[in-house]
Amino acid sequence: MSGEPAERWPDLMTVEQVAAYLQVHRMTVYRYIRSGRLPAARVGRVYRVRRADLEAFLDRHRVPGASPVPPRRSDAAVTPSGDPAGGQPPRLPVRDRMLFSLNPLEWVLHSLH
Repeated sequence: MSGEPAERWPDLMTVEQVAAYLQVHRMTVYRYIRSGRLPAARVGRVYRVRRADLEAFLDRHRVPGASPVPPRRSDAAVTPSGDPAGGQPPRLPVRDRMLFSLNPLEWVLHSLH
């Protein structure tokens, strides 16, 4: 095995390979199979999952509206005076400002966890 993705994750995958790919416990994969959420074939006493079925499973469980983290402001966005472009830094909502100012114990006391 040279570690190439095509060789490491073949078209038919064992439960252990699916668990490693998804980075979950193998019992979680068995639950997905038994509940019918992840299609699998039973070969003898073991399950095999087609890679295409695994990719379809991931597509079905995609979080709607999730967007990548916005890029950080570069130095080019800072004016020569050192202020961010536009003059004022963006203002955070009150709850976010509170989260940044609290230590972990205060989070628990304020029930923000």
